[in-house]
Amino acid sequence: MSLCAESGVKIALENHEFESSQEVLDVIHHVDSPQLGAHIDNGNSMMVWEDPVEATANMAPVTVSTYFKDHQLIRVGKDVMIAGVPLGRGGIDLKACYDILQNESPLDRLNIEVCSGYLAPFRVLQKNGYGAELGKGSFMVARPFYRPKIIAPFLLEAIDKGSSLKSFAWQELAEGARQRADKDQLLVFQDNAVAESVAFVKKLRGNASKMSSMQIWKPLCLNLNRQSSKR
Repeated sequence: MSLCAESGVKIALENHEFESSQEVLDVIHHVDSPQLGAHIDNGNSMMVWEDPVEATANMAPVTVSTYFKDHQLIRVGKDVMIAGVPLGRGGIDLKACYDILQNESPLDRLNIEVCSGYLAPFRVLQKNGYGAELGKGSFMVARPFYRPKIIAPFLLEAIDKGSSLKSFAWQELAEGARQRADKDQLLVFQDNAVAESVAFVKKLRGNASKMSSMQIWKPLCLNLNRQSSKR
């Protein structure tokens, strides 16, 4: 951490699908360095049955950066899975999360992540999770605004074959997506999701927010491993 301090670098520890906000905070408090903070992914908290608003509130005071996103629970066959959707279309209370970040974090910019079309399983059973319940709050099951078998078929095909899903399943399956004949149409779908999401966050921002400049947005384009950033 001394080298980070000398270089003016801060490290952000993310809650990446397997960790609760408290587990992230435990590491940060144990290290006890101003160079280490939290990277809040408000959507990832759902994978361990933690309410996104609660997770955001817990980590906000020590936040260094964000992936501000939206998720919706959907049924895929017999399973309930977590689907990425354009911001504003999902079940997360994004206004509450935004207000917390604006008022209780040191952030002056907001990084948004658009992972529309991404599907992920819960990483723990509900009984082993962090308090959220299926059918309540952000964990309401809804009909997807797209057909999963069209938007994310490469992931569903892997599920049908019995493949175990790992934290970076989208990276492992990206090659299959690149070979799809209709991948250009999927990219248009993702680009539209990015535009919709940016417009939604700008409405949240309003005129009085201290987060007056969203300088980066980083879409995960339908698991094709294409990234972009834009002022």
